[in-house]
Amino acid sequence: MGRYSSVQAYADNTSGMRSVPYEQAKGTTGSSESGTAQPKASIVKPEKVVNPYGSTAGAGSGEFHVYRHARSREMQRMAQLTEAEEEARKDREFEDELRSYQTEEERRTARKRRKRQREKEAKLRKKTLAKIGISTSSCGAVDQIEKSSYEEESTYTRVPDTATAEKKTESIPNDGSFLERMKTQLAAQQVAEEKSEADDQEEESEPRAEK
Repeated sequence: MGRYSSVQAYADNTSGMRSVPYEQAKGTTGSSESGTAQPKASIVKPEKVVNPYGSTAGAGSGEFHVYRHARSREMQRMAQLTEAEEEARKDREFEDELRSYQTEEERRTARKRRKRQREKEAKLRKKTLAKIGISTSSCGAVDQIEKSSYEEESTYTRVPDTATAEKKTESIPNDGSFLERMKTQLAAQQVAEEKSEADDQEEESEPRAEK
């Protein structure tokens, strides 16, 4: 049998098939001599057979390959969507981690900047007070107040000028002991600065030990 040949799938005498004369099917049952023609409503209309299943459902030999290619395209599309979602999730996690690192680094930088500014102002204040002859004991008290406030609030708060009014001034005697007094004051200032630096180092080591 050729490729484009067809074969009758049922016999003419099948009980399920209707037997209709050609004239009736064509609509020319009426006599042509009488000049009357049969109306179109009386023409036999075959029933439309809907058969979506079976070998005669209309699926050709290429339908499976069409389905296979369509399925492959859909699977590729879903894989691309999954990959894009995974990349977006990784980007979000990286951005969050980077933002947290930046925030922590900014916090540490600000803390060190406040510490440097505090030390700079303390040294400048001690130098100024030493020039006018104020004792280092009162300076140490003021530094202790500033240190406690810094530890409590984690921010440097400058001591108001009213606190300096309570400091006692020492008169410089005119007995030739000026140089000895200045040496004593400078030595006391150096000891106080070393103690302050040691305390600051202990403060830095405590958070690291906790981590």
